[in-house]
Amino acid sequence: MMPSPFRHLLSLSARFALGMLLSAPLALPVAATSIDYVPVGNPGNAPDQYYGPAQFGNVAYHYGIGKYEVTNSQYVEFLNAVDPTGANQLQLYDPFMTSDPQGSNGGINYLPGNSNGTKFAAILGRGDKPVVWVSWYDAVRFANWMHNGQGAGDTETGSYTLLGGTANPTNGLSVVRNPGATWVLPNENEWYKSAYYEPAATGGDVDDYWLYPTRSNSDPYSDQPPGSQAPTTSNTANFFRDDGQVNGYNDGFAVTGAVGYSTAQNYLTDRGAYASAVGPWGTFDQGGNVSEWNETLIGNVRFIRGGSFQNFAFTLSAPDRGPTGDPFLSPNGGLGFRLALVPEPSTVVLAAFGIVGLATASALARWNSASRAVHYESRIRFAGSISQDNVPR
Repeated sequence: MMPSPFRHLLSLSARFALGMLLSAPLALPVAATSIDYVPVGNPGNAPDQYYGPAQFGNVAYHYGIGKYEVTNSQYVEFLNAVDPTGANQLQLYDPFMTSDPQGSNGGINYLPGNSNGTKFAAILGRGDKPVVWVSWYDAVRFANWMHNGQGAGDTETGSYTLLGGTANPTNGLSVVRNPGATWVLPNENEWYKSAYYEPAATGGDVDDYWLYPTRSNSDPYSDQPPGSQAPTTSNTANFFRDDGQVNGYNDGFAVTGAVGYSTAQNYLTDRGAYASAVGPWGTFDQGGNVSEWNETLIGNVRFIRGGSFQNFAFTLSAPDRGPTGDPFLSPNGGLGFRLALVPEPSTVVLAAFGIVGLATASALARWNSASRAVHYESRIRFAGSISQDNVPR
């Protein structure tokens, strides 16, 4: 029997709100940046066992996951708050965010003549597109800033501890999630569960995991948003697929509908642009648009998931995961991130911390219903060896 969502909300309120309020009774922040998130329930679920030893998706607790990828506008608010003079000591701003050498996906301008606190601005028309050219350390510093209440909140401590005061921290390969962390970069299990897991009993796949984050086991369609030309609008995404037919979809890059690549073209889509292509817990773009950093460290590399605008369908699927290389040196124009929130708080705490989640009724409905980008040239070189229609489930 599924636990009552009301009991869940009350228990989280008691544990999370009371603990946070007692620890900082007079320091509830007035937040400017809102991160929409969706709650992910059914804690203690079994991992996806379809792919043998590599089993992912089991999470023992309730948590929230960003509904969208972090956008240029949100990252601009972060930059202006933590680096008001534009000194860029931590290299949180990459000049390629303005002038992308591999294309035109950057979305942030640096304006040195502006007054302090306004040195950075989203490029016109790109505020709702995902921020790119961010390193793994940029992403966890953004999480720290959110954890610490935004504004002048610290970027080096909070959900993560980064030492050295430099862009590439001295403890980079030993950074882990701190006890008491709230806003975090999702680990691989958290990311995987929110993208693919939906119990069969509540409308999911027979083994509780979908192959793609569009609630489907069939390859998605590549089409301009919102995907109205594709046979199934709910199974469309921003990625590369060319079927060689003149049919209005699967014509190459989703945004242009062409196989040719132009460095003058922005290939990213606005958050929620594929309005019907919603994940099992209510997320958008966990497949395609930009690949996303996650917290997982294996060896000396951090991992990514989700595939991006220039990748084939396979990279959007559950079995595909990959390292990007050095977490400091690997940012590119097809790699971004989304945040997670642990534990997922009740609406009692949301107003105090500037968190915008689902409305209470919508959240309860969700509990009731289911309680890499590597560089631009990667993956394309596998065109002869990866079929877009050969991933069974």
